[in-house]
Amino acid sequence: MQHVGDDLDYFELLGRSGSGFVLRVRNRNIDQIVRVQPDVPQKSLTDMYYADTARLSADGRYLLKTQTLSSGAIQAQVRSATTGAVVARHTFKKATKPDPIDVSGTRVLVGGYNAPRTMMWDWKAGTVKTIASRAAYAGGFALDRLATHTKDPSADDACSVVSTLTAPGKTLWRGCLESVASFSPDGARFATEAIDHETKNVVRRRSLRGTLLTTYRNPDKVWMHAWETNTRILVRSYPADGSDAWLVRCEVDDCERAARTYD
Repeated sequence: MQHVGDDLDYFELLGRSGSGFVLRVRNRNIDQIVRVQPDVPQKSLTDMYYADTARLSADGRYLLKTQTLSSGAIQAQVRSATTGAVVARHTFKKATKPDPIDVSGTRVLVGGYNAPRTMMWDWKAGTVKTIASRAAYAGGFALDRLATHTKDPSADDACSVVSTLTAPGKTLWRGCLESVASFSPDGARFATEAIDHETKNVVRRRSLRGTLLTTYRNPDKVWMHAWETNTRILVRSYPADGSDAWLVRCEVDDCERAARTYD
């Protein structure tokens, strides 16, 4: 695959979609979502604005994004991850700060701030219902998992809560120093990194009910990157000597360098 763009482009991998991959490409001149796959020309799916968000649905079929309108309102959009075509859209007040998380059928899981809440938007029924008084930021339908913040995570007293999506009011774990980075592929565990108001120097693996399994620490910053298996994770770590960051593969407390990364 050969990217057609600027040498200064910065790539953020949103995930795999069928036989292709969806990325956000940014530099001083552009901000857009593109689809790439072997032996197929690169395709632009949609343009972005720096404050807008984008992620793939868990099944890789849909691109979920927000778009800031000229009125200041924020529109949540469901787009095809193959063509970029808009499947559904709903406009929220600017203060809501909608964050679409996942899709199942015609239902979209959406987090929102101002008054923190988790919403279920059904584009077929034309309804938006609040299902929790905390703001969703991770999780999905297939795993029946939900991670929420009690308030904006940059606030000193913000906390994170893990529950199931079918019973969002029942707390499985609560922490005020960590945020859920992602759930394992089987949903039995989750990885955390420091919540926004804390220093990003620790990643932890926990069971679904929050039991601490392993701690990975680096005073020069460490972030969760991805799950390779149900028990093996990749973390991004900065060496103390200030050289290039590394991807580190960890199975419990056995870790090895996986690859060098570049910012």
